[in-house]
Order: sequence, then C-alpha cells, then structure tokens
Amino acid sequence: MKIFKLGDIQKLYFCSGARNHKLKSLFPNATFHYELDERSASFKALGSSMAGELAAVCVTSGTAVSECLSAMVEAKYSDIPFILVSGDRPKRLHGTGAAQTIDHFGASSNIASQQVEVLSSDAGAMEIVEPEFPLHINVLVDKYLERANTVVESNLNELKDFVDSHERTLFLFSHARGSLRELVMALKKKTDFVYAETLSWAKDQSPITNEFELLKMYRDGYFDSIVRIGHTPLSKLWRVVDTEEIDVFSIDPRGLSALSHGQVCSDLEFTSIAQLNPKRGKFSSSFNREVFKKYPESQWSWFQNWQEVLPEDSVVYLGNSSVIRDFETVQTKKFRTYGNRGANGIDGQLSSAIGLANSMTEKVFCVLGDLTFLYDIGACMELPSNLEVYVLDNNGGRIFERVGINDETMLEGKKLNMNVPEQVHIVKISPEQTLECFRELMS
Repeated sequence: MKIFKLGDIQKLYFCSGARNHKLKSLFPNATFHYELDERSASFKALGSSMAGELAAVCVTSGTAVSECLSAMVEAKYSDIPFILVSGDRPKRLHGTGAAQTIDHFGASSNIASQQVEVLSSDAGAMEIVEPEFPLHINVLVDKYLERANTVVESNLNELKDFVDSHERTLFLFSHARGSLRELVMALKKKTDFVYAETLSWAKDQSPITNEFELLKMYRDGYFDSIVRIGHTPLSKLWRVVDTEEIDVFSIDPRGLSALSHGQVCSDLEFTSIAQLNPKRGKFSSSFNREVFKKYPESQWSWFQNWQEVLPEDSVVYLGNSSVIRDFETVQTKKFRTYGNRGANGIDGQLSSAIGLANSMTEKVFCVLGDLTFLYDIGACMELPSNLEVYVLDNNGGRIFERVGINDETMLEGKKLNMNVPEQVHIVKISPEQTLECFRELMS
C-alpha cells in the first residue's frame, strides 16, 4: 500500500504568492527552486519527475493554477507523476468573486486524476492512500473560517431602504464595462462619501482621492455602510471589511458580492443609484501629496510625474499588483483605463495591452511591473506602433513587502538588461524609497 505525504516531495518548484508563501514548512525534505513563472515551473517539475525524483510545483491562488495545466496535461498523457500544490483563499470566499479567488478544482477537473482539499493547519499531517497522478492538492487558508456566507439577493426598493436606514453611506465605484463618470458626478452632488476607482473611468471626479484616504476615513468612522457599484473593488478596504461587521450592498452584473456577507443585486441598472437620496456626508481631505516629493525615486513619485504629462483622455493599460494600486493613489486627471481585474493575475498582461492597441487607432500607454513583464516577454516580438510600454524595474515582487512578506522571488541584483524594442522603456524604481513612502502613507 502506497501512502503519500507532502513531506515525501524531494524537489519543489516554488512560485511565491500571498496565499502559498506560508506553506514552505510543509515540505521539510524538499530542495527548493524559486521560480517566477508558474507555467515554466510546472514543466520543470515535470522534467524532474522524468528523472525519477518526486517533484511538485507550488503556486498561489487565482490564474496561477491555470498556468500549470499544460504541464499537467503532458504528465497525464505521458504517464509521469505530477503534483500541483495550490495555496487558496478561505472557503467562505469561494464563489463570491473575491479578488484572486477562482475555482481551483474546476480549473484542473478534466486533467487531474485526483483532487484533495485540506486546511493549511492540517496539511502537514495529511496522508493520501494510493495516490493517483496527476495529483492536485489545494491548501485552504484557515483564517476567519467561522464566518458563514450570508449574501442575499435584493432589489431597488431594498437598496433605497438600505441607504435610508444608514447615517453615513460610502458609494464605492469599481470597474465596469464603460464609464461610470456621469453617475459619480451626479452622486457627489448629494454626498462627499464617493470613491471612484481608476477602472471606473471617473477617478478624476472622486471626492475621496485615494485608497489611503479611504482607509483612514474607515478607521475614523466616517461611514457606517457601503454601496458598491461594479465588479470586485481594487481597494484594500474591500478585504478589510470582509472580516468586520459593516453593512454592504453590492450592485454587480455578475450577481457576486466579492465578500462573505452583505446584499447583492445583479439585475439593477447602475443608473438606479441616481434615484437615491443619501444623508449628506461631508469631510475635509487630509491627504498631503507633497509626500511624494520626499521620495523622488519611489514608484508613487514616478506615477505622479508621469500622469501629469500624460494627455487627458489617454488610453492607459495598467498591470496588476502594485502598478494599478499605485497609479490609483496619484491619479487626478481623466483617463480611459483598462486592466485584467477579473482574477487579478499578472500573466498575459503585455499581450492584453497589445490586443487592446490592435483594436484602437489612438495611442495606448501600458505600465507593467518587471515580474509582469518577464511573464509575458515573448509578446515583445511584435508590438503595434500605437503602443508605448513602461516597465517599472524595482527588483520584482515588492508588493509582498507591504504585507510583511520578504521572499526569494524578488529579483535582487538581477537587472533587466535584455534588448527590448524602442517602444519599451525600462524605468528604474527604488524599492527602498517606495517602501518608506508606503509606510508614511499608511501612518
């Protein structure tokens, strides 16, 4: 009888993310290889298995799992043992549309011969009798699991009742197909408690100017409820409120709350919010943009200077992770902004920007992080003439530092010295200044 445990894995190809970085202790006997790209890492695991080692690839949540499927297919039809270990978000968020939360088993269901789900607290003691390969092990973050999903369907009358029953409602506009600009403009005549994210195409009309200001208002008790319009918000606030008791009403065409609680309606037109009469909320902005001048080599400072010279109404494609978040902080002008925020992955971003430019006559400005750029570098072979790309070289993966993760996937000492087309501009960013600026913004 064969028994498999995670501790049996001899070689591990590890692609760090926010969900799987704490899983390292589950592999005490493995030789670690830190990788940038999940697709490449999974084929490396396949190659090690060909040589007779028990190898696995370990990835984070979201599209990272999908990147491993090609290698899993090859392993299945070549009859080579293949193990995929994915770190996942809490079970309570599955099926809600929460950021970086997809159906991991659904992605691998037609390929994996066996799928096993386990809490991270139990994974070390897990034993699989007579394992079948390809094997997909999904390790759930066992945090806040006690909270039940209480999402309920609602209608326009309930939305009106929701707003009427609260003293200080925040209206949060996230990304949607097309512009939400006119709705934001109409609503801000009634209340200052309006936050429009950059993908709403109405950021320049937002009374609350950035995420740091928004989080401070939340901590100071400025609002007691939230009406969210659009898809899953970019703001960190959305993850904060998921673990706290605050009333939320979502108007989402997908019918998803992106939270484990609240009310959601899928068949309401966004224009319905123009009928609302919230109690007037006022605040005085305390955000000091002079902070960016203190850190001239930080990512925020570069974005601040760049957006000031960018023509208004420009088409801007933003990569995920720190790029879209930091642009969100400094944006004050009107832009048409695009990005892949469905599953929030960093894969295929340059290719998406190329496709966008291929279907437009105007110029497209694309900003990517260095890790994101390296994921999709093959797309550089054919860039449309109306695309201009900026790659922010900060030694990679620096978003993790903001949540206290310091991992080996950062590109310390590795430079983007490769030959790139003249349309690609490599911008050197100081990771030290960026981190210091972040700490000051959060203080």
